[in-house]
Parts: sequence; structure tokens; C-alpha cells
Amino acid sequence: MRGESLTINEATVVYSPFSATPEVFFVEFGYIFAFTYDDNGKRRIHLIYGPGSYFPVLTVFKNTEQRASYEALTKVIVKKYKREDFLQELKTNIELSNAIVHKTVDQLGIFADVVINLQVTKLEDKLLGRLQNLAKAHGEVKKDGVTLPYKLTHYHLADMLGVERESVSRVLISLKKKKLIELDNHGCITILNKL
Repeated sequence: MRGESLTINEATVVYSPFSATPEVFFVEFGYIFAFTYDDNGKRRIHLIYGPGSYFPVLTVFKNTEQRASYEALTKVIVKKYKREDFLQELKTNIELSNAIVHKTVDQLGIFADVVINLQVTKLEDKLLGRLQNLAKAHGEVKKDGVTLPYKLTHYHLADMLGVERESVSRVLISLKKKKLIELDNHGCITILNKL
């Protein structure tokens, strides 16, 4: 595939709506999250993209305004394409086209899980539901559960749920006491109940 390969360090903004040219990024290694700011200036994390994902999804196939920014959650390697080059590659590379269709379906499933989770009112259930969805999308199955392959800080989790960090800390302690999750020394989370 044509495209410029980039290695990007953790906590670096990869793409923002203020980028001059429409570009598409294909994640080869690592994890990136999409975020916006609400009316109060608080960051809201919407999705986490892993290997095989591409973004910004909304602007690839349709000229639409891009509102989200994308930040590296871990060290990442991406291929950056001009939008037109990416679309041309999809037309000529059937293997890539099939992979993109499957990844798009996966991403729609994640969107659906997020929307369903919006109906949950109890913060503990919201957080556990979000962790379970992330585990389905990115988790590594271990003998005692499913471990997320990246560190999520209490701030990341608060930004996902639209709550304060302190609330997330209390809920994580509760989930740990109930033996629903486990936290290691590096901040990685294992969801102990089977998905």
C-alpha cells in the first residue's frame, strides 16, 4: 500500500479537524482514541482504534465536517494517506477493501454498544459495560479474564463517561472489591467475568 509510514509517541495528537488536507490514517500498531470537547471545554473520549482500524471514518467516504481529534494512547505506527489515494487503493486492492468492510462493521458494533450503554444510569454499570466493550474489541484473553492491552488512566475513563475522575476511582475500587476487575501495577485492567 502506498502511504507515508509514521511512528507516533503516546499522548501526541495524530489528527485534528484543523488539518489542512483530508487525510486517512490506517493503524498498523498501537492504539489511538478519538475525542471532542463539550461546551464546557471538557474532553470526551468516544472510541479507541486498534491495529487494522482507520480514521477519520466519517470523512473517508463522504465529504463531511470532521469534529473529532485523535490522540495516541500508546506508541503507534500508522500509514497516512491522502484521502483520494486511500480511496483509489480500496478500488484496486480487494484484500484491503474486504479488511476495511470488516473493520467498519466492527466499528459500527462498537458504536452500537456505546449507544446502548448510554441508557444505563448507574455509574458502576456504565463503567463495567464500557470496559467489557473495550475488552471485546481489543482484549487479550488470559486464564482469569480478558486484559486490555493498554493503560487507561482514571482521567481517560472519566473522559469516556463524562464524569469526574474521583467518581471513577470510587467505582474502580468497588468493581475490584466485587472481583469483577483486576488492576495491575502498570495500570492495565483485566475484566474477570467472562464475556
